[in-house]
Amino acid sequence: MLTASEIVAQIERGEVAWRGELRGDGLLLRLGSPLQLLADPGHIIDLADQDSIDTLYTQALHGWDECELAPGHLALCAAVHPLRLGPDFAAAIASLSHLARVGLATHVTSPWVMPGWDGHLTLELLNTGPARLRPQRPWHPSHENLKEDHQMLASSQIAYCQVRVPGRQVSSGS
Repeated sequence: MLTASEIVAQIERGEVAWRGELRGDGLLLRLGSPLQLLADPGHIIDLADQDSIDTLYTQALHGWDECELAPGHLALCAAVHPLRLGPDFAAAIASLSHLARVGLATHVTSPWVMPGWDGHLTLELLNTGPARLRPQRPWHPSHENLKEDHQMLASSQIAYCQVRVPGRQVSSGS
């Protein structure tokens, strides 16, 4: 895994593109838009049939502020900032520990970001705990700037992404 200074050096070199915040030795992922809840369609899902799988998805919510995620329920949400990794870099997504302790898993089935990735990551939000959870976005849909509401900002900080170089060490020097 790269250190914070190594990540900054790779961003400055253009090997990694990231407009968001750094948190320790990782990229801080915040909830963006759209958000899409998954719902029980009332029948068995045939995993070999995409039309059957598509019945799980509710309508995508654009410009959402908050949602309620019941125990055992899953939602998909785009990260607010896009990420681009150069061909020599991969990344791992992990839940923030304070959210994991209340039962929110943020990326359980595919935690790896492959070399060459370029776009918005889709986060899986799975409530594995006993209580209803309320993820929030950090801004109101009519504003492009972050709200000053620290509670809302904290609840939008959902995961972090650690950048790594598969099979070799990268120096932060020029």
